[in-house]
Amino acid sequence: MFDILGFKALRCSLETAGLYTRLKQLVVPLMQHAAAGRGKIIDGPMGSLFVPDFHAQSVEYRIISDTIILISKDDTFQSFLNIINSCVQLLKFGFAGSKTPYRGAIGWGDVVLDGPHILVGEAVEDAHAGESCQAWAGCMLTPACEAFVIEHNYLYDYFWGVLHVAEQEAEPQKQRKAVDLASLIAHYPVPIQVNRKNEPKAYATREAYVLDWTIGMFEGAAAKAFHQSSEPHVMVLQQNTIEFEAWARKNNRRGFVGPLVADVAGN
Repeated sequence: MFDILGFKALRCSLETAGLYTRLKQLVVPLMQHAAAGRGKIIDGPMGSLFVPDFHAQSVEYRIISDTIILISKDDTFQSFLNIINSCVQLLKFGFAGSKTPYRGAIGWGDVVLDGPHILVGEAVEDAHAGESCQAWAGCMLTPACEAFVIEHNYLYDYFWGVLHVAEQEAEPQKQRKAVDLASLIAHYPVPIQVNRKNEPKAYATREAYVLDWTIGMFEGAAAKAFHQSSEPHVMVLQQNTIEFEAWARKNNRRGFVGPLVADVAGN
């Protein structure tokens, strides 16, 4: 589950009709590309078009106002890979493609998806709680999701599988690409907002697995993604996002992945 940060300010700036046009022409197509997981080129009336290529493993998607929801088919290892891929793509689109930063969480639990109208279950509640408590633009695994994927060795299989591919590659460029893939999931003290009734916002951190959207992204994306604001809370969100980008570029590459794999194996 992802929320578009700065959505209210954007609506005030563009007004409802302008915001609708932006959602329809930019945000929704990018969301569809992220959900599909891959694209294809087709011939259109104005020339070639790159469109989402939905297939059996693509995730479901919904959009409600400023909230985007991606739903995997089940909780198998393949679906875990699919949802990670889709979420990373959506984050990247938010920073580069649409200048609309997202804050999201990958939850886990039971869910009923009945057509376009009914979506209920523990997974929805878990993802919403995980998304709304963060104080940055980014995405983390909720405690419930983290416990599930560790219990079923998904993180272990993911890291070791990708690093094994990297070790087998003779070409440095392909090896680097495989190592970057292993680095998509990192461990980080996520900034959390603590909202107590009738008290100012307070902030803390929570150790969690997060998605590294900086891989393959131009430097300084965090600073450029946010619209200028003098609101203290928005400034905190932006600064926390900038700090994550700096940390990820410095620390979250192969030298960090190895110890992380060992830590997952220990769990």
